[in-house]
Amino acid sequence: VDAAGSVYIADSNNHVIRQVSNGTINTVAGNGVQGYGGDTGSALNASLNTPRSASLDSLGNVVITDSLNQRIRAMQLPVLIFATQAVGTTSTAQTVTVKNTGGAAMTIQTIAMTGNFAVASGGSCGVLPFTVAPAAYCTVGFDFVPAITGAQTGSAVIGGTGVTSQTIVLQGNGSPGATPPTPPGVDFVFNLPPNFVSTMTVIAGEQAVFQIPIAPAAGTTFPNNITFGITGMPSGATSSFVPASIVAGSGSTTLVLTIQTSSIRAHNSAPFSPWHSPSAPLAVCLLLLPFTTIRKVRRQIGRLPRALSILLLLAAGLGAAAGLGGCATGVGFFKPSLQTSHMTMTATDKSGQKSLSFTLIVE
Repeated sequence: VDAAGSVYIADSNNHVIRQVSNGTINTVAGNGVQGYGGDTGSALNASLNTPRSASLDSLGNVVITDSLNQRIRAMQLPVLIFATQAVGTTSTAQTVTVKNTGGAAMTIQTIAMTGNFAVASGGSCGVLPFTVAPAAYCTVGFDFVPAITGAQTGSAVIGGTGVTSQTIVLQGNGSPGATPPTPPGVDFVFNLPPNFVSTMTVIAGEQAVFQIPIAPAAGTTFPNNITFGITGMPSGATSSFVPASIVAGSGSTTLVLTIQTSSIRAHNSAPFSPWHSPSAPLAVCLLLLPFTTIRKVRRQIGRLPRALSILLLLAAGLGAAAGLGGCATGVGFFKPSLQTSHMTMTATDKSGQKSLSFTLIVE
């Protein structure tokens, strides 16, 4: 069975090879005369002697076991060989002749292509589907359009109503050829250094300044005007570019992008309370001093065991230290919030657009 689904049969007693395709059976090799002969000629004019099998090789050629001639014979497919062709270009068309050797009209409905080959325009058979009358013929052309370098193989399988499916092997070689033209692209580039800064942290109300080197993609001057824009800025922020735009005919420059952040932010301290004052614990301690007397303290301490007296003094010292520690510690109303913005800067001319990403953190 070939790639087109045709079945090949060794008709041993009739000394021919048959092909069944699209419900039609045809003789494709052998003249029906028992014997040996016809090598290098038309397969239909060859003499076979009790062929036992017909199989296909990797190229689709029919390999025949000609048993009583003690030969392995091949019915080779027609081959079109194209000259070396540069990658991405189209070869000169090569043609094959489609001839109707039967007694009824045949209609060619399909030409299935594989590989980097295509049906060429201009053949006398015309566009699909086309009909060929008995004993008439016409031509079909094929192109080679290599996409890669090196040897390449493809095929064209012709099929239709009342047609013996025919495979044509197509071969060609792709070469690098001339350097293909550079595809259209943006006329400028960002020449970013290795230490380019794209992330910055500022305090609310301050400026963030980014410097972007920009240059023509080719030559020394910009062929088109370039405009700039930015999205994703922090709330309330404004932007400016220097230069505001680039004029065609000017040369490489460093674009300075400045983001002015808003100075409006939440207050970062608690409302005033005398109990939140740093001096409040110390003031309370001082107010309590008049209600005690040194003599009374000494008298009461003197009545206690010496070890217990030392422990009370240590506890009093720790309490005083804790009070002073409290005097030094402020209690915030809430922590400072960070606002992170992911910004996208665009540069546009009539050839296209490029973009850069920046991150700005506002405290």
